Amino acid sequence: MMSHPWKRSLLALCLFSVILLGCILYWRWFREGESIVDAFQKETYSIKTGAFFSDGDVPVLSELDREMSKISSFASQSLVTISATGSSDVGYRSNNEDGRIGSHIVSRAQGSGVIVSKEGHIITNYHVIRGKSYIQAILGDGEVTTARVIGVDQLLDIAVLKIDLQKDLQPIPFGNSDEVKTGQIVMALGTPYGWAKTVTQGIVSGRDRKFNSVGINYIQTDATIHQGNSGGPLINIYGEMIGINSSILSGRISSGGTLGFAIPSNIVLQAFKQICEYGRPMRGYLGIDFVESSQGLKNFIHYQDKDGAIINSIRYNSPAEKAGLQIGDVILECNGNKIEEAKELLRELESLQGGDTVRFVVWRQGRKLSAKITLDDTTKELELNNDSILVRNGITARDLSLVERTSGVKGIVIEEVKAMSNEHKNLESELKAGDFIFSVDGQEINSVKELDNKLKKAPVVIFFVRNNRMFRLKLQLDNTVQGTSSKNTGKSYF
Repeated sequence: MMSHPWKRSLLALCLFSVILLGCILYWRWFREGESIVDAFQKETYSIKTGAFFSDGDVPVLSELDREMSKISSFASQSLVTISATGSSDVGYRSNNEDGRIGSHIVSRAQGSGVIVSKEGHIITNYHVIRGKSYIQAILGDGEVTTARVIGVDQLLDIAVLKIDLQKDLQPIPFGNSDEVKTGQIVMALGTPYGWAKTVTQGIVSGRDRKFNSVGINYIQTDATIHQGNSGGPLINIYGEMIGINSSILSGRISSGGTLGFAIPSNIVLQAFKQICEYGRPMRGYLGIDFVESSQGLKNFIHYQDKDGAIINSIRYNSPAEKAGLQIGDVILECNGNKIEEAKELLRELESLQGGDTVRFVVWRQGRKLSAKITLDDTTKELELNNDSILVRNGITARDLSLVERTSGVKGIVIEEVKAMSNEHKNLESELKAGDFIFSVDGQEINSVKELDNKLKKAPVVIFFVRNNRMFRLKLQLDNTVQGTSSKNTGKSYF
């Protein structure tokens, strides 16, 4: 059937309209795009090259810049990265049986070290390699080699390693840390987070800083020390090592910033020589901790003069205790040399070894007394403490320091509780570090020796304070048990 003519015309008109509309839309899109391109105008610009100042304009800063780069480049040749790996079996006891469920843990640590001898000796921090059985040293040129442990000084946090390479090594020279002055320019070298040859620059912020219980007078610096800098050198402008980067204080303790601390090089050198010559530190053990005189402390002990170092605490069963020294005694002379400040006494004692004799003149309650004491070797401290029933049962305690006594606290303080056997496996939940024991069997107690003597007639009833609350505990310890004592957390350096 033939369609009507008007229908064909209508269909043709619609098709034409669609084509026309498409052409219009394409034309508008193309023209608008073309207009955008045509509208962009190239920008003209000019930049300045060359510095505002020349070396002649800033000669001091220019020379300082070159010299600091030269110093750090030289010292970095002695810097190494320490990579240490170890493994341990850890486990726990199940609730319904005495079987041990454990797992094998692999741990890794990374820190810094510094070459100090042409023979390949390296000094680093002990905490970098503690518990690690496989140690590698990565040199500045990228060479990786195995390092072996020659010896450690746990108290100073020093470890001496050695690498055996048939090549010339660049040892760093030791500086004299006794000559370091506050405000001097220093640089801290290390490999923080694995970034080799990292250098930060600052000044010596302070000397003779004693922020923990080991008695070291640290060098404080504002040169940034990051995680992984431990064991690296702190150097002066002559490229000498004046300290080993060891610790930082951060967060709220230092108001949001970080404070860096280095072990003075003279102490490090002494420890290094002893470890190389004897395989262990030979530092003399006296068993005291002393503090600078302050008006508050002097008022407490009724001491009016300005000179002397005040004994703050004495270790149980130590040579100092056996010689009759007491907390609150003021040391006025050491081996004939007058002591005006505590740091002078520190310097007198830090060079002494086990077997050496020290002669003191002390002030006590208005009288001057003389004391002659033969120092023990530091390795004997644990042996001496093993005579304590507390230590043999895994409890480390100490007498209250003079500073603590000025606040009105009495008794003795628990430093660590480490259950030794199944019989004492609940001891840790009953007696904890930080507890103050002030009474035994209803009688006030003021020394570890008193408690130890009473434990010979165990059991005893002790009263102690924890978080301002008082507790009562019946304590019975085996006074014949033999075995490994708890970890030595001794307060005193000497």
